[in-house]
Amino acid sequence: MKLHTFSGGALVLVLLGVSSLSAQEFTKDDLFVAHTPTVGGHVGMTLPLYVRHVTAANPAGEVAEENRVVLFIHGGTTPVAAGYDLDFSDYSWMEALAQEGFDVWAMDQTGYGGSARPFMDDPCNVDPELQDSLLVGNVLEATCSAHHPTNFNTIRGEWEEIGTVVDHILDETGADSLSMIGWSAGGPRAGGYTSQNPDKVNRLFLFAPSAPNAERQPVDSPEEGFTTTLRDKQGFGESWAEDTQCEGQVEEGALDAYWEASMTWDPIGATWGPEGQPGYVRGPVRTNAVWTPDMAAALQAPLLVIAGEFDVPETRRESYEQAGSPEKVFVLVDCASHFMLWEKQRHALHDASIEWLRDGTYQGESSGAFHVGENGDVGVLN
Repeated sequence: MKLHTFSGGALVLVLLGVSSLSAQEFTKDDLFVAHTPTVGGHVGMTLPLYVRHVTAANPAGEVAEENRVVLFIHGGTTPVAAGYDLDFSDYSWMEALAQEGFDVWAMDQTGYGGSARPFMDDPCNVDPELQDSLLVGNVLEATCSAHHPTNFNTIRGEWEEIGTVVDHILDETGADSLSMIGWSAGGPRAGGYTSQNPDKVNRLFLFAPSAPNAERQPVDSPEEGFTTTLRDKQGFGESWAEDTQCEGQVEEGALDAYWEASMTWDPIGATWGPEGQPGYVRGPVRTNAVWTPDMAAALQAPLLVIAGEFDVPETRRESYEQAGSPEKVFVLVDCASHFMLWEKQRHALHDASIEWLRDGTYQGESSGAFHVGENGDVGVLN
């Protein structure tokens, strides 16, 4: 373990580790970057933001310096280590990029994984319906009123967190800009940040992004309500199974690996389940966690949007359709769900991101719509 500071004097804690995939060795540094919000749910607090940094000792590929640095932004429930760096077979997307020569980073927003979770350790701040169905009888004797009766954060607060981490990474690497990957709710996070900070984002890769929303506007302060939502393993597994429609789509053990990793990064949630049963993944409730069509239209960074056929692809495609990016690509992948990164088609996801972030192309093209078949064959999407 070592301590050092970055520009502005904020404290960064670095935990060093080494991982391996086949003969490759990866160095993994776990950082905590201090952030003091000016908008959102925790104005004036100084909060640690968890960041993972992955590099390969002997990368198989080469990436130009201006394209090397990549930052992963997670979705609405899964922290980055369990999502993008899952220690199961070759599922780590971060390692797949590092293997090709990228300098790979990922961050947890507040309320997730290793980052700060103000007010979330109090079970009374959980959605009352989930208190009743999941917590009463083990953590609670009866439902209770919230002691912190507002939502956890707003997307404006999350964009500010991203800005703190981006500035730290650019300072550490000396890069002028970085590329960004966002999944699901990470689409509005990464896409909205990019539209407002075009000089800091090189290329944008959105996996199953939440569509721009014209009905709601981002706000500075959370509304009244509750801070915390919960995901239980059985309910999540059943939901995932509904979108598992191809033979071999999900490998045996993938759900268990994801859940174990999530519990590792949420030791409080891990204790909230009934005795002898899995715990719960906790997530923050956010007010108006959207990006807008105007933000999508303002995008200039080259954009690739990718989605699985069992994941409402017409909705995922809206980010591509509304983006103002002169260079943009949409990719539809057969036999894949919202959790493609933990399914057999994960290699289609990895390969698309490698080419796009390295070269600015997909199958050699910088624009257009494409289709990936169950066996990996790629064609033009009609």
